[in-house]
Parts: sequence; C-alpha cells; structure tokens
Amino acid sequence: MPETAPVPSVSIVIPTRNCSHLLKRLLDSIDRQTCRDMEVIVIDNFSSDGTFQLASSRSNVRVFQKGPERHAQRGYGASVAQGRFLMFFDADMELDFNLIENCMHLAAQGADAVIIPERGGGEGFWAACQKLEKECYWEDPWMEAANRFIRKDIYDSVGGYRTDLIAGEDFEIHDRLVHAGARIARATSMITHYEDTRFWYVVKKKFYYGTHMKKVFQEAPLRNTKRFVLFKPAYLRNWKLLLKHPILTGGIITMKTTQFLAGSLGLLTGFFKKKEVSS
Repeated sequence: MPETAPVPSVSIVIPTRNCSHLLKRLLDSIDRQTCRDMEVIVIDNFSSDGTFQLASSRSNVRVFQKGPERHAQRGYGASVAQGRFLMFFDADMELDFNLIENCMHLAAQGADAVIIPERGGGEGFWAACQKLEKECYWEDPWMEAANRFIRKDIYDSVGGYRTDLIAGEDFEIHDRLVHAGARIARATSMITHYEDTRFWYVVKKKFYYGTHMKKVFQEAPLRNTKRFVLFKPAYLRNWKLLLKHPILTGGIITMKTTQFLAGSLGLLTGFFKKKEVSS
C-alpha cells in the first residue's frame, strides 16, 4: 500500500491577486523557516500577472483559485487546510526565520492564538513614516490582533473569518477569539510588511475600505473608534518616540489625516448608498 503523507502541524494560507513581484520574497522566507512541519496553501483570486503560475511552480505549495475578496480566500484556505494550526499571511510580507517555531513554542505552552507584531518595510519617506507608525503599535492593546496564528479547532469554533466583512476583519476575528476565552500570547519574532506606501494609492484604498466600515462601527463602536480614530491612543502612549523623529512624525500626521478623511468620506458614501438602495 502507498504511504500516506504525514499531516502537517501548521497550514499557511496566503491569499493573492496580481502580486507575482511580491510573492517570491514571502515564499522564500517560508522556505528559510527553522520549523519545517508545515504546508503552504496559496488561494489566488484569478491573477493575470503570473502569480498563479509562480505559486504553482513551487513543489511545496498547494494552489487554488477563489474570489472575490481576501476574506473569502482565507476562509477557503482554512477549509482545505490539514494542519492543527492556521497561519495567515499576505503576499507583501516577509517572515523572520524562526517565526513559525516561535509560534509553535507558544502553542506548546498553551496559547490558542498568537499576536505577531509587524515592522514596516520598503524604502523612501512614506515607508519610513509607516515604519515609525507600526512601531507605535507594538504591544498596543487596540492595534495588535491575534489573527495570523490560530489553533484550527478554535478558529472553526468561532466561525473563522466572516464572509460579510471586507474591512476590519482582522480585528473582528481577534475580538471573537477574546470573547470565546481563547488564550492569546505574543510572539517575539516578527513580520516585515512591505505595504505599498504610495501616497494616493493608500488614500484610494482607505476610501474603498471606508465604504465597507459601517457594519464594523455598528457592531463594536468603542473598540473600533479607538482603532480607527485619527489620534489613536497608541500615538499618545508613544509621544516620546514620535518627538525623537519630528520630520517623520510630521509625515505621519499628513499621511494619517489624509487617510482618515478619505476613510470618513468612504464611510459616508457607504451610508448614502445603503439609504439610496433602500429608498
């Protein structure tokens, strides 16, 4: 009889869409992990730039196609995952070499889910501003979420990523885990997140997400106001750090003010469209 493949401990789920220029760096960082007891699942949203072909060329990657949004891709990836633990990453990320080992160690100590801190990546002024911004979020109770490493049975028991949320879904699943009594730890290893920091690209993205934020605020107004308000508690806690970098702090103020206005306009647009449809 043919031997059956061993069941991996960790299933890594990666939603993708037209990101072939980013995906290789993430997959290479996964290949460098000190923990090898894993499978990699890419859920591609019908890319036209060779992303599907790039993922398929890796012998250790299972590739599927699914849309229409990231939450649906993550949900499908979790449904086909074989591991006892789920990890969710985006194509524009790079993992510290021992990240999975660090998370598995915390799981062995009893953690059901793990907060993985992020550092900013990339070059240029706006990327430097974002690096400082992300540093302000480290160990902040409102801005970090246990959404990237979750025990699969716990993930299933809380219902996984919701298919009706396009924005705020990372915080929302964290809140459900907390409400369910999940034991949450925080990793010391990190993700480097190479987000696109082009100014107007980010503004447009914030507007788009804003159009889908109505439900997020209605369901948890206090928590999400602290997360999405312009002057976040995280900035107040880190005022000394921000004062050390006045030029970058000025950039953060410019960047976040413009993004906040774009998101608020998107939110208002979302409310208006809802009323228009129902009238």
